[in-house]
Amino acid sequence: MSLGDSKDWNEFNCNQEHELNYVLGLYKLQDRSAITQWIKNACKSNELNHTKYIVLYSKLEKAGFKKK
Repeated sequence: MSLGDSKDWNEFNCNQEHELNYVLGLYKLQDRSAITQWIKNACKSNELNHTKYIVLYSKLEKAGFKKK
């Protein structure tokens, strides 16, 4: 996985819809519903609390999701 740009080192905020949309835009259209559910569940359990985007991508990859 590439290190991406500097935004990848910012923290993902579960309360910001535009941040979810940013992440979803990096993944295949057919995976977006499942990714949305995965992220919402992870936010609900505080798994993503203060998580960098780069860590979120790694967790999504481990969950079986691949970027475009």
